This record gives sequence, structure tokens and C-alpha cells, in this order.
Amino acid sequence: MLKLSKRKKGILINQKGSLCSIYESGRMIFDILKDINTVDYTLEYIETDNTLNNVPMRTYDFYIINWHPHTLAIPEYVLAKINGKKIAIVVEVSPTNYNPFTPEWFDGYAVIDPTKTRQGKYFPFPRPIIKTPTLPLLDKNKLTFGSFGLFSGSFKDEKRFYEVVEAANATRRECIVRVNLPVATYTYTPMSDIVSYGAYLRRRAGNKVQVIVTHDYMGREQLIAWLSQHNMNCFPYYRNRPGLSAVTDQAVSAGRAIMTTECDTFRHLHQYIGHYPQESYLELMESTLGGVKQMQYDWSPEQFKMNFDSMLRELNIL
Repeated sequence: MLKLSKRKKGILINQKGSLCSIYESGRMIFDILKDINTVDYTLEYIETDNTLNNVPMRTYDFYIINWHPHTLAIPEYVLAKINGKKIAIVVEVSPTNYNPFTPEWFDGYAVIDPTKTRQGKYFPFPRPIIKTPTLPLLDKNKLTFGSFGLFSGSFKDEKRFYEVVEAANATRRECIVRVNLPVATYTYTPMSDIVSYGAYLRRRAGNKVQVIVTHDYMGREQLIAWLSQHNMNCFPYYRNRPGLSAVTDQAVSAGRAIMTTECDTFRHLHQYIGHYPQESYLELMESTLGGVKQMQYDWSPEQFKMNFDSMLRELNIL
């Protein structure tokens, strides 16, 4: 009689809930993978700190850990207590480096960067794009531009939200610009500074442009629905940092046109769509729709799950 192999058990370990793109990436990854329970394995989820005090160390066959030096820096001696394969989620990867921050303590690395190729223990993954209901345009008679992001006074030259207002002014058409700037856990910027910046954006608006600035933190489905109400979602970032920008994950899910810059954190999008200033805002509003649709296919939950299954097999977990 054929003997059936034992079903493997896994757990995804994320930092404790916070207003942070790294935390959100961990949540999105689990939400994509949580329904993949097959005859081969199951996957559970837990949030913790760097002590792993609430994590069973000898219960699971594999541990997926959203390790990061600023949000979940689990020490090597703590990781050594785990009796199972350890896989790190790597969300910050430079164009030339697969692993600028995560130490070499893991059996494998899930690199959330579709521009990479397989290299040793490093397994490239598509972005964790989810499928969720969207909404009609906010106003069919006006152009509507949207943007959002975690704001800090030190980021003023890196995230130039005022450029979206200026671009709306330049169209000489009736426009609405909506910008959502919530308080982030790890930027430590007082709400008063963020509110003042919102007032600054409104002062830059011309007579035909209405600027709406909000500061509430939206859950993923709510944010995607909000983004889907815009003709185009705009990310005027100017910075040189490791990793890919997470804000565009929700924008891709929303299915609307996307404006980005030539910033390296958008390099995964540059394979699909043009960017500013090579194309104007109005040109990008038309030209990027096809690329966004292709990204939704290439980075679908199904593609992400296939990569995950393949990684487990190559690491001899299955």
C-alpha cells in the first residue's frame, strides 16, 4: 500500500501591527498564501517581537520570517532555537545587491523583487498584488489625481507631493487632487507637521484645482478602493534607497493609470510603463493602463503561490 507523506506545517512570522510598509508587505504575503493549504502543507500566521516568546520553536517544519533590522531584528541566538527550516522575507533589495540588510542566518530568502533572477538561496518573487473590489471614478467630469504615502519632514525632497498639485494646475482643466498622509509608526513626525504640510499643498492649488488632504490610515481593501476612484495615481518620489516602493502595490491592484519617476524604487514598474518626466502626466494617464493590466497578471496571487511552492520544494521542505 502506498504510504502517504505527512502534511508539512509552516508559519509566517511578522512584526507586531504597525503603520509601516514592511509590516503591510508581511500581511499581504500571508493574505495571498493563507488559502494555499494543500495536501502538502498548511500555513499559519503570528505577530511578535524580536524575542519570539510567543512563537512555538519546535512545532513547524518551516518558518517564514519578515526579518528587518528596524522592525523585527531577531538575534541569531534566538533564531538558532528554531527547529525547522528558516526562510527570510527580503523586502529591501538594491538594484545590484540581493541582500543589503538581512544576515546570512537563513536557509532561504524570498526576495520580493520581480526584477531579480534565482541566485543560490535567493528566490525572486513577484510583488504581492491582491484582488479586491474597486469603485467608479470619483468625478467623471473632472480629472482626479491621487497620491498617498507615509510622510516625514525629512522626506520633503524625496516625496514631492506638491508636484501633483502643480501638474493639475498645468492641465488648465477642472481637477481634484486627493492626498492621504497618515502618521507612520517609524517616521516619528508629529501630526501637526503633517497637517501643516497638507495646508501647504492646498495653498499651491490654482482656481480650477481642488486639493483634498486626509490623514486617516486606511486598511488595504479600503485604500485600493480609494485609489480606484482616480484617473491616475501619482508618486513623485526622488530618492536613492534599497528596496522597491510598496505604495505602487495597491495602485496596481486598483487598476488605474500610474505616474512614477525614474527613481530606482520604481524599477520593477519601468519594465511595463513609462515615467515622468519622459512622459507628461496626461500622456502617462493614457499610456500606462496597458502596463498596469499586464502587471496585474504577471504579479497575480496565483503567480506568487506558484513561486512559493517551487521555493519550498527546492529547499527540500516538501
